[in-house]
Amino acid sequence: MFGSSSGIGAAIAIHLSNLGAQVVITGRNADRLKAIAVQCDQKSTQGLKALQVIADLDDENDCKRLIDKTIESFTKIDVLVNNAAEFNRNSNIQNDDAIHMFDKTMRTNLRNTFVLTHFAVPHIIKTKGSIVNISSVSAIKPFANALAHCMAKCAIDMFTRSLAYELGPKGVRVNGIK
Repeated sequence: MFGSSSGIGAAIAIHLSNLGAQVVITGRNADRLKAIAVQCDQKSTQGLKALQVIADLDDENDCKRLIDKTIESFTKIDVLVNNAAEFNRNSNIQNDDAIHMFDKTMRTNLRNTFVLTHFAVPHIIKTKGSIVNISSVSAIKPFANALAHCMAKCAIDMFTRSLAYELGPKGVRVNGIK
């Protein structure tokens, strides 16, 4: 899963470990990633160790490396959880830095989800696995000063639905969680 070094992503990784899943966790901060890996390892009911991949998902090569490392280590991908998010509490159209904040938010929330999914899909089709995209209530309810975040999460919801139509006939489940 990506976006797993803190918050909801870390909680999901730890919970999946507790359910017996072999997890791959990624993030940019090595210390935080290691701390989450320790918790995953402690919670693993199967004695499995979390694979830690330090990556900047803004870099397509890192996204590909993450998927390649997962396949190299475990030979398959059953589930992809797309979780990384950028939420700037001062994202409004009047902000002097609005365009930069918009680009950063769209890159983290939407583009990185698309790119990582692109590289993972061939492997997920082989296992008839699942893709879970973490969205937000902000996809359906606007919030002040969160313009780019709301737009990105709305786009994630449509990406999820469209991907379900595309991959469903191939046996892949695609779901979103708000």
